[in-house]
Amino acid sequence: MDLAIKITEAANTIRKEKGIKLRWPLKELLVSGDARAKKQLKNSARSYRRLCNVKSVTFGDNFKLPSKNLDNFMVYLDIEMSDELKRRGNASRNIEGNTISKETKGNGCIR
Repeated sequence: MDLAIKITEAANTIRKEKGIKLRWPLKELLVSGDARAKKQLKNSARSYRRLCNVKSVTFGDNFKLPSKNLDNFMVYLDIEMSDELKRRGNASRNIEGNTISKETKGNGCIR
């Protein structure tokens, strides 16, 4: 559990440093490290996707992405935002903030 908290906090720290709020979905969380980190990542991939708001979780080495160095492992975050991820982030923001665009009202989704 301690490792899960460290990985999640590292990912959120990268987001904060890059000015990307948690509501914006990102492509991938990547972790490199020892066998313990790999096992934790494999067993809890779904939780990491939800906690870090990423589409996928990968274990590997030598990524050229923003990172945080922790005890025996590195946490990387792919901060490139595709158009699809931007749309999902905007949709999430609209729902949470109760802001509905004219386009959404106009297509019959909301009356």
